[in-house]
Amino acid sequence: SGSVTVRMWGTKYYKVGTSRSGRYNVKPFQTVYNEKPAGSRPGDCVSQPGVPGFTVDVTRTLSRGGTRVRSENFHTVYKQEQRIICGSSGPSTPKPTPTPPPSTPPPAH
Repeated sequence: SGSVTVRMWGTKYYKVGTSRSGRYNVKPFQTVYNEKPAGSRPGDCVSQPGVPGFTVDVTRTLSRGGTRVRSENFHTVYKQEQRIICGSSGPSTPKPTPTPPPSTPPPAH
């Protein structure tokens, strides 16, 4: 009646193991300010927390009968994601205090 049955099987050939380095080359995220208000309409600002970037190395090891057959190394770089703050133009910058003009001594009589 128009049906197909497929069966697959396999024999375990390798034992696969993995190891991972710690994070390194960590890059801090930047904060950006968006003056648009947060919302769900197209064009509205969508706030998000920042995520630091980093690099990590993963090694995949294939073994057979307790003997290491091969290793594969994967070097992966995760880019940082900006922190977005909606409805703000950023931290206020204090206005500089004007420097008073130098005082001049009164004229001598």
